[in-house]
Amino acid sequence: MMEKYISIYYRLCDVTDGQNELIEEFSKDYPYHCILGIGELLDEFERQISEIEAGHEFDITLRPEQAYGEYSDEKVVEIEKETFVVDGAFDNENVYEDAVIPLRDEDGNYLKGIVMEVRDNSVIVNLNHPLAGRVLNFHGGVIENREASNKDVNNIIEEYDCVGNHCNCNCNCEDNNSKHQGECRCRHRRRE
Repeated sequence: MMEKYISIYYRLCDVTDGQNELIEEFSKDYPYHCILGIGELLDEFERQISEIEAGHEFDITLRPEQAYGEYSDEKVVEIEKETFVVDGAFDNENVYEDAVIPLRDEDGNYLKGIVMEVRDNSVIVNLNHPLAGRVLNFHGGVIENREASNKDVNNIIEEYDCVGNHCNCNCNCEDNNSKHQGECRCRHRRRE
């Protein structure tokens, strides 16, 4: 099966309970682009946009079970504080309320958690995705939707090879006021 390259612009809003809170936005000038089928997009969103031709708009709403799942109280865990000891002292530079921290589960899989509370002997961490339980609406349009060339695949790989405080994709992220802290406008996380 041939891989597909897609370039889209959109506004992603949380529309749970009638609200309309902007979460993320990619413009026509700084679109989101990727190779479909590599797990970068939500499955249902990818399925729906993969069939939309260039030049057409979309308005896609995903229920929690189609996006990041329902919020689960079971994913709020208490971890012993000693887990976060570095050089004999608790790592308060990285482990504090609202911090996003990298963790590993018992199978060695990497995951991220949000610190909810630092207690005397433990840390309460929320392992739910920040958008778990939310109804999400993507409103935008397709700029390109075509078979991916080897150059497209290589460009996407290079974009993931970010160094310093900018990436290698010539998006001028250091000159743009990115809405997303820690990411450039082309959506690729900066390595710090």
